[in-house]
Amino acid sequence: LLMSTIVLGSGLDLLTNSYLAATAALPNNAKQLICLGFTMIVLSIAFLKSLATMRVPTNAAHRRMFFLSYFIQLCVTLSIAFTSWKMTDMSNQAFVWLQTTDMELLYVLSGFALLLVIIGS
Repeated sequence: LLMSTIVLGSGLDLLTNSYLAATAALPNNAKQLICLGFTMIVLSIAFLKSLATMRVPTNAAHRRMFFLSYFIQLCVTLSIAFTSWKMTDMSNQAFVWLQTTDMELLYVLSGFALLLVIIGS
C-alpha cells in the first residue's frame, strides 16, 4: 500500500506541476503513472478488505446478505481496477477518451474513488 501510494503521489505531483505551469497536457508517461498508481492502491485496499471476510455471520440470512454484499463490492472494485489499468494502454481507444485532458483524468479517477467509497460503506 505504501509503494502504490508513492507511485500515485508522484503521478499526482506531475499533474499538479502541469496544472500550475499551465502546460497543455501531461506526457503519456505521467498519465500512465497516475492510472497505474491508482490501480495499485485500489487492489491493495481490496486485499486489506478481503481479510475481513473471516468474520462471517452465523445466521443464514445474514450470511447470504454478507456474501452478496462482498460479491458486489468485489465486482465493482475489480471493474474499476481493470478500467484504470486499461487506461494506461494508449493503443486501446476504448479507454483513452477517459484521459483526454489532465483535469478529465482527475475527474474520472475522483469519480472512481467516490464510487468505491459509496460501495464500500
